[in-house]
Amino acid sequence: MKKKEYLQLPPIEYGEDSNTVKIIWEYLHLDDDAQKAARAELDLLMSEESDSKKGHEAIIRNISAEDLQGYHEAIRETIRECIQQACSLTYLIMKECFFKGRPVEDLIEEMPTGEIMIRAIYELFLTDEDTFFEDLAKSESEGKKFNPYENMTS
Repeated sequence: MKKKEYLQLPPIEYGEDSNTVKIIWEYLHLDDDAQKAARAELDLLMSEESDSKKGHEAIIRNISAEDLQGYHEAIRETIRECIQQACSLTYLIMKECFFKGRPVEDLIEEMPTGEIMIRAIYELFLTDEDTFFEDLAKSESEGKKFNPYENMTS
């Protein structure tokens, strides 16, 4: 009779992001060598030498791509979702704050858990030398076709 195998998940806070749970789940399915390689790769990414291609190749050299496929797909899916959410939030801020003129505090009231991201993205649009969105909103409100090169100096 074959002995049953069990995975022991670490305690996961209720309401944790499902992508995080997927990544943990895929990581726990890796064998010990693949887990060590995944941890070493993350450590390298977090270090100052994260652009070292040789370091990445050395870490994963002995691990087959098939072994890491589920784990890497979970990471890719998470990154893809983060980029989609960032683009959607950027569009929302641009439309509501710069085209419609709503204060950023209104958006923060509606989405209090996103305050840090909302403020960060909003402030990216507010540079002294770059008035692109203000000019775009002004020309749209005046019914004119926007020419971003009109007021440029070289």
